[in-house]
Amino acid sequence: TIKQASLSNGGSTLLAQGTIQGFNRLNSKLHLEGTLDIPALVNQLYEKEFQVHSGQMLFNTMISGEFGSLIKGGSSHLKHIKSKGKIELKNLSFRSKEISDPISNVNGHLTFDNKRIKLETFTGQINSTKFELNGYLDHYLKKQSDFWINAKIKANQLILEEFLGDDKQRKDDVLYHFNLPKNLHMN
Repeated sequence: TIKQASLSNGGSTLLAQGTIQGFNRLNSKLHLEGTLDIPALVNQLYEKEFQVHSGQMLFNTMISGEFGSLIKGGSSHLKHIKSKGKIELKNLSFRSKEISDPISNVNGHLTFDNKRIKLETFTGQINSTKFELNGYLDHYLKKQSDFWINAKIKANQLILEEFLGDDKQRKDDVLYHFNLPKNLHMN
């Protein structure tokens, strides 16, 4: 039984309490909450895909299940884990390898469980376009499953050239083509 454990490093803190039983199965029930300094975490783990300039994540979650089977069997054993919680993003600014322009001032709340992630008023900006996103993602943990997104996007303006290509490709006569995965459904 963990009555309360805490870790702190730079701008990140983690508080944990709960139980862990059985050495091989690691049957656990944990309550985790804390604050993560997103640049410190993401820039080390995903330095080739993302460059995060700023941002903070606050989280409060319950996780339970047989972590031993997940560790031994990989992601196919996620069905043995149950989770639910809340996450808040504050002042996230980043650049993706896939998008040439930075995404900035991202703020929002999400709640999740094993079936659905619910986005609650995510706001942000890409260049001069401010956006707001609400909706949910279903079946995000199922392998080989259709991935459902039901979302509303509001933008004060939509300049597609800001989202596509780089500065060298921005010409009036350029055609853009979009390919979406066949298992992505949007309402």
